[in-house]
Amino acid sequence: MSSTSKGSLLSPNAGPACRWPKELNRAAPLTRWTADSKPVTDLWTAIFAALFLCGLTIPPGQALAENQPAAEAEADDLDDLPGVSPRKTEDGNERATTGLPALSNEDRARLHQMLLEGRAYRARVQAAILLGRRGDTDHDLGALRRALEEDSHYTVRGAAAMAIGNFGSPLGIEPLLEAAADPQRFVRHATHQAIGILASDEKAIPYLLLAREREAVHIRRAAVEALSRIDSTDARAAIVEFLGDRDEDMREEVERVITRWDEDTVVDSLVSGLEHSSFLVRSHAARLAGGYPDDRVINALVDRLVATLEEPRVQVTARESLEELSAHLDVEELIKLLKGVPDREVRIRSIVLLGFHGSDRAVDALIGALEDPDIRIRAYSVMALGQAGNPKAGPRLVSMQENPENSRIQGIIRASLQDLSAVATAE
Repeated sequence: MSSTSKGSLLSPNAGPACRWPKELNRAAPLTRWTADSKPVTDLWTAIFAALFLCGLTIPPGQALAENQPAAEAEADDLDDLPGVSPRKTEDGNERATTGLPALSNEDRARLHQMLLEGRAYRARVQAAILLGRRGDTDHDLGALRRALEEDSHYTVRGAAAMAIGNFGSPLGIEPLLEAAADPQRFVRHATHQAIGILASDEKAIPYLLLAREREAVHIRRAAVEALSRIDSTDARAAIVEFLGDRDEDMREEVERVITRWDEDTVVDSLVSGLEHSSFLVRSHAARLAGGYPDDRVINALVDRLVATLEEPRVQVTARESLEELSAHLDVEELIKLLKGVPDREVRIRSIVLLGFHGSDRAVDALIGALEDPDIRIRAYSVMALGQAGNPKAGPRLVSMQENPENSRIQGIIRASLQDLSAVATAE
């Protein structure tokens, strides 16, 4: 481009004075314009339509670099201009490119200067769009990030957000998440569209997961929203990680996302959450599990309840959820497992669940297990009887105290007798 060109792209005073169409200020859904006022389907097209109305688009034949062949430039129409459409759609498919040459160092420097120092916001918008179409992450992300964070005009921030998304690199996720709570709806809409483009690639998952550690809740919320657009096991596992969020409203939002999945997926995710290394994730997964009467969930809750070194808050929540699920237990199947399966862990799970069921049939089976030669079976049976709260187990527990073979579980026996006494007093 000649430095003497009138109304050129890089001129701060390019184009006639105009007002950005007020229809572009609306959000959710955003009204988009074309020159003939017909709706269009792409935010880049909307931006270019507004620029066209303002006289800012590059006319056919005008090249950014002086040595670009005129024939190639003349073949371009509005749809082929840099920045009109993202390189990727939100479903991850590559868009057709125009074969435009890479930016020279001189052109890149001039675009950066225009983006960050230009006095006319319209020229800064055009610089952002061109960088998004012809730039790259390594050279241009820093300048676009600065414009997204610092520019005083919302249209520039919106164009910068879409340019970052246009690169298709997960490195752009962090600045986009930061901008997700911009005060202007136009910028928020552009930011969410850009995040949606980047979230079409599973490579974005580790970058979105880093948002867990950010202080601003809007960043964590935007990350969960982006993860929810990725249909993969890894993305769902990442969303489960956010169950441990310190903000209650945020946790409720995560729970709403999880409960929209099909039931098998929810169950698998909750079982995974109940085994998570963070006790906060385990605790909130245990609370959510109370709504899913699936054997996998129930067994995972029992495992948390009987784990020796489990965090007490997780055990309390697991107990509450098991109480909610007790009506769905098959007492006859549990008795069969208790009496007919040699695996100790399976028998212990059955004992715990019989205690939550609490019926006369369950209590009779537990009283019978007090004679088992395995002291661990006897100990869990004692605890289960305390949970069941049936006073008829009292005399049998008292007699156990007199047997020296039960000396190691005297504390458990006393605790269960106190539970039964409390139930009798309440009645």
